[in-house]
Amino acid sequence: MGGQEDLLAKLRETLEQQGIDSFHILEDLVPVEVQMEYFRYFERLRRENEPFMRDEEVALLPSKRTTAARLSPS
Repeated sequence: MGGQEDLLAKLRETLEQQGIDSFHILEDLVPVEVQMEYFRYFERLRRENEPFMRDEEVALLPSKRTTAARLSPS
């Protein structure tokens, strides 16, 4: 195994030990302030919006029997 492969294997092992399901590696340096602004923004969106309920959203989709004519506004 090469150096990068060893490092990646160690990273995966550490993440598994810590119970971390996913992680992101940024390709560019991003200032901490910008990262924090991003997290605060999405936390605010999460608090302000209702959670996504997949079954409710699917129920809104037209069925296979629905025609385009029935979907158009009257």
